[in-house]
Amino acid sequence: MTDRMTISSAELSEVLTARGDPHSVEAAIRLMEAMDWIRVVTCAFCGAAYPNGTPETKHERLTQHIMECPEHPIRKVKANLDAAETRMQELEKERDRLAKIVETHSKKKPI
Repeated sequence: MTDRMTISSAELSEVLTARGDPHSVEAAIRLMEAMDWIRVVTCAFCGAAYPNGTPETKHERLTQHIMECPEHPIRKVKANLDAAETRMQELEKERDRLAKIVETHSKKKPI
C-alpha cells in the first residue's frame, strides 16, 4: 500500500475556509471519510486486494498470501531454502552410506 498524506477534518476545513469555499468543507470531509471507508489493503507485488478493515501488518491472511504470492520475492527465498534442505538430506544419506562402507572395511581383518 502506498503512503498517504494524512490531514485532519479541522485542517481541511481551515484550508477550504481560507480559500473562501465554506460549502465544499462538508463535502470534502464526507469524501475523506468515504475514502477511508473504502480503503483496501493490496499486495504491492501482485495487486491482490483484501477487504476494508484488514490490518496492513501481522494479519494471518496477509502472512499466508505473502508465502503463496507468485510475485513476492520471498517465494524465491523459500524455493532456495527448500532446495537447500533437500540437498542437505541427500548429503546426509550419502554420508551415512559412506560411513557404513568405512565401518564394514575397518572391521575386516587384513590378509
